[in-house]
Amino acid sequence: NPGNNAVNSQNSANQVSSEVYPNPSNGRFTVEFVSTQSTSIEVLLFDVTGNLVKQLYKGDISENEIYTVDYANTNLSTGMYQCVIKTNELKKYISCYVSCTWMICT
Repeated sequence: NPGNNAVNSQNSANQVSSEVYPNPSNGRFTVEFVSTQSTSIEVLLFDVTGNLVKQLYKGDISENEIYTVDYANTNLSTGMYQCVIKTNELKKYISCYVSCTWMICT
């Protein structure tokens, strides 16, 4: 298991497990998610002020299939970001921290 940032939904109709790794990162990270039911899903990245940074994924997923989205943006400022995973039934938030020193972000 690549990280310990798993967040599980409490919705009995559909459960989505997800994680972001590495966390903290240098602006390069992976979002991994799996749903207990086939559903439409959207994965969004927001900065600390609530501004949308990037739509990481939007589409239909199959039940119990693991999906991964790799993201690389070394121009992100150091700070906290929110990865939001949305389906029709739920919305989940995963905090991720980007630490950009001049050595790892350039």
